[in-house]
Amino acid sequence: NPRSALLVLFAAIIITGLIAIVNMIVHFASGDAVSNMDVSVFNLMQEMRNTPADEIMIAITMMGDWLVISALAIAIVAWLVWHRSYRAALAAAAVMLAGKIFVPIMKTLIQRARPIELYQGAEGYSFPSGHATMAALTFGVLAVLVSHSMGRWGRAVVYASCGLVVIAIAYSRVYLGVHWLSDVLGGMLFGAVMAAVYGVVIEAVPPRRIRALGLMGASFIIFLLAGAFHVSTGFVRAEQFYGPSRQTIVLP
Repeated sequence: NPRSALLVLFAAIIITGLIAIVNMIVHFASGDAVSNMDVSVFNLMQEMRNTPADEIMIAITMMGDWLVISALAIAIVAWLVWHRSYRAALAAAAVMLAGKIFVPIMKTLIQRARPIELYQGAEGYSFPSGHATMAALTFGVLAVLVSHSMGRWGRAVVYASCGLVVIAIAYSRVYLGVHWLSDVLGGMLFGAVMAAVYGVVIEAVPPRRIRALGLMGASFIIFLLAGAFHVSTGFVRAEQFYGPSRQTIVLP
C-alpha cells in the first residue's frame, strides 16, 4: 500500500493522543489544582489585552462558535452526499457528532472551573474547550478529505492551512481568558485523534468521488460566509460578553 506511511502516522496520532487525553482526564478528575503554566499563561494574556487585539480575537473566537462550525460540518457532509460518497459522509457525520457529545460529557464529569465565570450548566465548566475541540475535529476531517488524493507537498499545504485556522481559534480562547491553556490543548488533542480515526476509515474511499479542490473551495466559502454573518450580527453582544476580566489568578 503506497499510503501505508500515512496510515502509520494516523495510528501514531491516535495512540499518543489517546494516552495524553486519558492522562489529562485522570489528572483533572483527581481534583489537582490548576497548574502553574495555566495560571502564568492566563495572567500573561490578561496583561497583554488591548482594544484592537480584543476586537480581532473576539471576531476569531466567534468564527469558532457552534453556528459557524455547524455550517462548515453540514457543508462537508452535504458535498460528500452530493457526490455519492456515502461512506465518507456517514463517517464524517459520526465523528463530528461524537465530538459534539464528548465535550459536554467530559465537562459534566470533570467539572473543572473556568478562569472566569461566563456560562451556565455544562458549558460553565472548562475542560475541554468546545471551540478548540470542534474546530480541530471539523477542520481535521476537511484536511483529511481534501488531501486524500494529493502528494506530500499538497497535503502539507492543506494541513497547514486548516491547522492555522484551528490554532487561531484555540489561541483566541486563551487570550480572552475563557479557558485555561490545558483546556484548549486537550480539545485539540481529541479533535486530532478523531480526525486521524476518520483518515483510517476513509482510506479505501476512491479519491475521485471526493472532488478535493471543489470541497476545499466550497467549505471555506461556507465557513467565511457563515462567520461573516455571525460576526456582523453578534459582535456587539460578544464584545460585552468577552470584556476584559479584572481578576488575577494566583496560586497559594
